[in-house]
Amino acid sequence: MPGADVIVEATRSGFEQFVEIAKRPAAGPYAYTLPVRAKGLKAKANKDGSVTVDPSTSALSNTFDTYVQQGETVDWSTDTDTELDFGNPGTKNADGTARTARSFITWNTTPIQDAR
Repeated sequence: MPGADVIVEATRSGFEQFVEIAKRPAAGPYAYTLPVRAKGLKAKANKDGSVTVDPSTSALSNTFDTYVQQGETVDWSTDTDTELDFGNPGTKNADGTARTARSFITWNTTPIQDAR
């Protein structure tokens, strides 16, 4: 949709998705619809307005995650770092190269094994 983006935020503990609307329509109330295809799953709205899809991904745990970023030599796979980076944030390294990053996550999918 023009002027809106779907944002997926991945962290060590799971992920969330948001719709960010860049500019509120000038007149009257407004609404948006985010279609979700969930064949065989049940989606329900929570009291706070968020939408939960069953089975929830909260049962999934990651067994490993890290990211690598051009120009960095740090081991980001430690438990103390909570961020996962990807893409190019628009900044450059001291030598002028882009700081392109890539994230890696391994999920334990045993809780939803054979689910459809």
